[in-house]
Amino acid sequence: MDHDLVRAISHWESSGNKYALYINKWKMDQFKNLTLDEAVLVAEKMVEEGYTVDVGLMGINSNNIERFNMSVKEAYDPCVNVHLGGHILYENMQFAAEKGKSGDDLLKTALSLYNTGTTTFGFKNGYVDRVWKIYSASTEYKANQAGIDIPWGNETNLIEIKREKPTWKVNSRHE
Repeated sequence: MDHDLVRAISHWESSGNKYALYINKWKMDQFKNLTLDEAVLVAEKMVEEGYTVDVGLMGINSNNIERFNMSVKEAYDPCVNVHLGGHILYENMQFAAEKGKSGDDLLKTALSLYNTGTTTFGFKNGYVDRVWKIYSASTEYKANQAGIDIPWGNETNLIEIKREKPTWKVNSRHE
């Protein structure tokens, strides 16, 4: 998975706030600066009332939380949230590939699906353009566009990279 694309989604969805909460189709002001317990309580209450919510760093939608059989509190765990967001993005990329998309079109279609569950509405509402702007400013995207092979890119397995063994000596001084 392209780390910078995941970061771009997270930046747009939550601005790095691990307790972010967005209530979809909510007509009033969104809740800000919630603690974990407050965010879980509000999210669960809103879902009970028929709203869908997006939670955490990656803005995981409550429908996906339910689909993956987890609790709202579990979905707020930053590691779980980012992993789940990456998994959903990967599923969307596979779907876009099956529809004949490739390259940047595949990624943009996957972003539309991530935001709306459709291949088109994420373009219409501006989500794809906003996330793509953040992503395209990233080092990884620029390197890929220039054809530069980077060690954390899709082609390279970090386990296969040979590294020299450190020559450190613990509790000794180097002169």
